[in-house]
Amino acid sequence: MDKIGDHFKLDGSKKLSNVDAIKMGKSYRFTVLTERLIRLEYEENGKFRDDLSLRVRNRSFPMPEFNFVETSTSIEISTKYFKLIYEKEAPIVGPKDNPSAYFYIEIKPSNEIWYPGKKDVLNYLGNEKAYNTVDNAEGLFSGNTYFVLDDSKTLAMNDAGTSYFDGDRTDIYFASYDTDFGSALNDYFTLTGKAPMIPKYAFGNILIDDEKIDELRIRDNINLFRENDIYLSTIILGKWNKLNSEGFKNKTSHLFDDTLIKDPKTLFNDIHKSGLFLGLKVDVSEGFNQNEFNYIELAKFLSPDANGIIPAEPEDARFIDSYLKFVLRPLEAIGVDFFFNNYLGSDNAMKNLNYYLSYDLCRNNKRPFIIGRNSTIAPHQTPISYIGDFLNNKDSLDKIERLKVSFTNMGASLFMSPINGTKQIDNSPFMFIRSLQNSVFSP
Repeated sequence: MDKIGDHFKLDGSKKLSNVDAIKMGKSYRFTVLTERLIRLEYEENGKFRDDLSLRVRNRSFPMPEFNFVETSTSIEISTKYFKLIYEKEAPIVGPKDNPSAYFYIEIKPSNEIWYPGKKDVLNYLGNEKAYNTVDNAEGLFSGNTYFVLDDSKTLAMNDAGTSYFDGDRTDIYFASYDTDFGSALNDYFTLTGKAPMIPKYAFGNILIDDEKIDELRIRDNINLFRENDIYLSTIILGKWNKLNSEGFKNKTSHLFDDTLIKDPKTLFNDIHKSGLFLGLKVDVSEGFNQNEFNYIELAKFLSPDANGIIPAEPEDARFIDSYLKFVLRPLEAIGVDFFFNNYLGSDNAMKNLNYYLSYDLCRNNKRPFIIGRNSTIAPHQTPISYIGDFLNNKDSLDKIERLKVSFTNMGASLFMSPINGTKQIDNSPFMFIRSLQNSVFSP
């Protein structure tokens, strides 16, 4: 199998911090990144992570000012914004009955005490993956004037551009910012990287045909926009795939339903001639059955189960490599411009898919682009976050308004929220206008 590709490599010059900002022992390493931000690592075998991760894209900060005091049993690191106290070589995470026994940080000027695992009851939240999920968790900002980015279980990225899991560890970024939200955001985006520059067409009106429609209906919908002088830049096909009919438990996700779209390449060529761009909504959660496009090639590198199903393993580099080469790139070859990743699984799996599906476009000198679910920490790394499926009613729109505000607490930038919902339940002019306002005037 070929190497996964140079276009996936992160900037290796940004992975190492100033050596004078690092204080370490056999099993601990603390790196002062700024006067507000510090990295906390604990690993019993002393094998610390130097590679960047899917969340953290830069640790090369200017040398900060801080004070360091060391005794035979303890160390103290202090800046204008926090003071760290640690019992040398002890676990950073203390016992349940005394979690701050070996390590704690005193936050200035409030004198609030923080330790790993502490529940932030004043956090503004904002960590849901989408409207129809219930995994809301701590966001970036808090009434306690600190934020915590836990990178302990995030996939790392080696110098070859391959993601991997390097085992359980303690790898936490802690920032004390008082009321200086601007500096907190600056540190956060310096650490996690800036949002990629997306293609111009992504800022236009996007039509999602999320029903089983045929080629004639697709052409009619495009003409309908033209006849009514409504600008349209992009069309996304949702349920375009062919469902299996031979007893397999899962559907094939990447075969066109030839009863609806007989010649995808010609259709897509005509769509491009009309000045539009094309996306496909994809989901690998059910894996690939024997009817899948390029199944034989996939099976050479990925192991089918007893039923012939190749399971989805989005955190595995070999799965990602095979999925890109044998499924997605052939779809690009017939005219697909980008993909809408509708996978809704673990944070690592979703973020890994989002990263590779978007940056694979760079091999053709395109800008990285994808529409995907909000992948919790650092959602701005996914160019456009899909708000999720919902019915267009008052309760749904009220929740979405709150959800979008909370998403901004993670630094999310652009959202895709369907006008009138994904299913129409109230076609009144009032609800349509309310939905339109909700989509166009997002925070």
